[in-house]
Amino acid sequence: MLRDKFREFARDTSTIGQERVDAVNGQADDLIESGHPENASVAEWKDGLNEAWADLLELIDTRTQMLAASYELHRFHQDAREAMGRVREKKEALPSDLGRDLNTVQHLHRQHNAYEHDIQALSGQVNQVQDDAARLQKAYAGEKAEEIHRSEHSVTEAWEDLLGAGQARRHLLLDTVEKFRFFNMVRDLMLWMDGVNLQIDAHDSPRDVSSAGLVIANHQDIKSEIETRADSFTACNEMGHSLINNNHYAADEIREKLDQLQGKRDEINNKWQDKMDHLQIVLEVLQFGRDAYVAETWLAGQEPLVRGAELGSNVDEVESLIKRHEAFEKLAAGWEERFTLLEKLTTLEEQEIQRQREEEERARRPPTPPPTEEVAPSEAETHDARTSLDQTTLNQSVSVNGIHSDQDTSQVKEDIARQNIHIESNLDKDSYLLFNILKLNNLKAPH
Repeated sequence: MLRDKFREFARDTSTIGQERVDAVNGQADDLIESGHPENASVAEWKDGLNEAWADLLELIDTRTQMLAASYELHRFHQDAREAMGRVREKKEALPSDLGRDLNTVQHLHRQHNAYEHDIQALSGQVNQVQDDAARLQKAYAGEKAEEIHRSEHSVTEAWEDLLGAGQARRHLLLDTVEKFRFFNMVRDLMLWMDGVNLQIDAHDSPRDVSSAGLVIANHQDIKSEIETRADSFTACNEMGHSLINNNHYAADEIREKLDQLQGKRDEINNKWQDKMDHLQIVLEVLQFGRDAYVAETWLAGQEPLVRGAELGSNVDEVESLIKRHEAFEKLAAGWEERFTLLEKLTTLEEQEIQRQREEEERARRPPTPPPTEEVAPSEAETHDARTSLDQTTLNQSVSVNGIHSDQDTSQVKEDIARQNIHIESNLDKDSYLLFNILKLNNLKAPH
């Protein structure tokens, strides 16, 4: 406002004053030319007027320059304040939310790109403040120069702080994107392992050799599926360890996810192997049962020949009986290897023997203090009692040479059947298999 008023004053003064000075100079020149007796005084007054006018014009010009410089200084401080205000406004508008899932974080990252593009528009205003400060500091000294420097430094510092905050948030958002990508990989693998776990549990124990082979083949397919996921696990582990090595802000959480993933993977692999071991034992037991049944059938077919009381009534009949017996002996020799294989312990029997040895070893150790709560009979004790009952019943139903007597066969079979139904209904899978082995072992007695 002051500068505008002075501009108007200077313009009016220059225009009107110059006209008046020119008019006075013209009159003075006329008087001097006409030979006025006071020519000397007129000339002196003319020179004094022109000198005063020149001084006035110089003062006006100096005042104009001073007002212009003052205007520039005030405008600089005003521009600095405006730039500072906009920088602070942008700094306050910088969000801190990182999102809770990958889609949200990616949306926030796009918003931040627009935000950074926005603040770049401020760079021109900040650069203008810096340029004006450099120019004004050359024109001023002392306290005013220090004020200019302080204003420029405040704006520059706030601007650099804003740029640093924006860059830090961009890196934080990128790290968060990587974190949620890793978490999604872990989640997908965990869900997949849950599905594999259900597949492993879905297979029932087979009841014959052919179904056992089919179940084992299906179980092998699960293993193939597990192996095809090895690359996914490797990529997930590499990504997690890379984030940890790069000092990711969520390193502890990432490490925990890696431990959970590896633990679940080990659990699935161990569960698959345990199921495979179980199926192999089931197959072995079923094969034993099949072979024992075939052997029993053969023994039953040969029993009439062995128990026959016919001795022949003449030489030809005796020779015929001898040949038939020799043929039987040759046939029996061919079955020797089969019966030898039946006498070999199955894996389940070997495990049961090992378990009983461990039980005996624990029994020899010093007793531990009794628990405060009532303890139910252990599965091993229940299993031993059941198998002992079945073994006693089977032994009672077999004669010294392994052949049932004619008079008690029917009654014994009924007793065994009733006890078997009661026992089998209360056995778990492994005990059920061992129970059947014990029943099948009694078929070896005739041999």
